[in-house]
Amino acid sequence: MPAPASGHTIQRPDLGAMLKEYQDEEAQTKFIGLRVLPLFVTPSDASDYPIMPREALLKLPRTERGPRGTYARDDWEFELAQYSTQEHGLEEVVSDKEARLYLRYLQAELVAGRRIVSKLLRSLEKRIAAAVFNITNFTVHNVGTEWDNAAADILTDIVTGKAAVRAAVGIIPDTLVVGYDTYIKMSYNTAMIAQIKYVSTAVEEGILPPSVLARFLGLKQVLVGDAIYDSAGKGLATTAAEIWDHEYAMLCRVAESTGSTADILEPCIGRTFMWNVDSPNLINTEAYREEQRRSGVVRVRHELIEQIFYADCGYLFGNVHT
Repeated sequence: MPAPASGHTIQRPDLGAMLKEYQDEEAQTKFIGLRVLPLFVTPSDASDYPIMPREALLKLPRTERGPRGTYARDDWEFELAQYSTQEHGLEEVVSDKEARLYLRYLQAELVAGRRIVSKLLRSLEKRIAAAVFNITNFTVHNVGTEWDNAAADILTDIVTGKAAVRAAVGIIPDTLVVGYDTYIKMSYNTAMIAQIKYVSTAVEEGILPPSVLARFLGLKQVLVGDAIYDSAGKGLATTAAEIWDHEYAMLCRVAESTGSTADILEPCIGRTFMWNVDSPNLINTEAYREEQRRSGVVRVRHELIEQIFYADCGYLFGNVHT
């Protein structure tokens, strides 16, 4: 194991590789934020970025050309928006004595790193949820009958939302984002069960899988945010709260391209910018010594900003759950 001199920080790719597996597990089982606002890797920590104006998506240019004439040219210009990334990170002290005492049961650095990764990803999830389920960023459309009512006409609500997004930007949304409680109640919707029970055994097995809900609603995917957090202050009794508020649901178009090959002009609800110069990975792992404590310190960090691109690519439902 690398042993940095006191106060000297070193990269820990060995620990980072093990934490990468844990990060992927967490992303698959708990967190959906980076599927709603996928990563866009950028070499700048702050910059302008181009936004395609709505007229470039929908307006029809003149295309006629005479025998010796010239071709018409589009003359619209990109609109510019700005981003500025913010570093996020946590450290945990790993005492030499504790590491030796519990060596039979656990690898202290790995356990510490996992705790930090979980907290970092949970914080990122909270920020993305706050940007997406946001009545300032999006116009909220309250449903007539709450979706936790088994008689709610959820399909009609979705059709209405699809039509609104299509009319605004000419794109049909493909994703529904809901909180866990809303998802559970949707699974007991009378009309949905009546349609699905003839073509799927999922009804007999209990809670309907998100993929089955997506097919019924004519969507590519239903993303269920089931992560919770402690909303009480430090030192207070735990108060479990939903990260994805069950009061809202977002129907949207999410980006298909991601990472270093992402298309910045792809119409979508938004992205998460990651500055790859100082933060080459979503999880960057480092360590250093504190001899005065006879301890090692594990640090995990990243530099990101969550950004809404096209508000018209999203349709925010309100009042979906009691």
